[in-house]
Amino acid sequence: MPNVAIPHTDVDHSLDKKIVVVRLVKPVTFYNMISPNKEVIVSWVFFIINNSNSSQINILSQLMDFFTGNGHLEDLSKLTTQKVFINILLKLLVKSKIYKF
Repeated sequence: MPNVAIPHTDVDHSLDKKIVVVRLVKPVTFYNMISPNKEVIVSWVFFIINNSNSSQINILSQLMDFFTGNGHLEDLSKLTTQKVFINILLKLLVKSKIYKF
């Protein structure tokens, strides 16, 4: 299963509220937020761009819950084309209440 990084910044540096999803062609190394000495090889990056203090922790928490439950990471690893990727990812994020239309 792929590892995921969730970079985020202070709301002071964001003009909007978005989640930018990047599937990397070649995995890169990130460092574990809880154990900074531990390297993690990452294939997916979900950037949180958020301009609201009140929702920053909620978005991060929802994404972490999304990735740790219901086989979502395994589902991501099976996505093959951009169209399939977009359709399935949107369904998963909407179902998890992370993304709204």
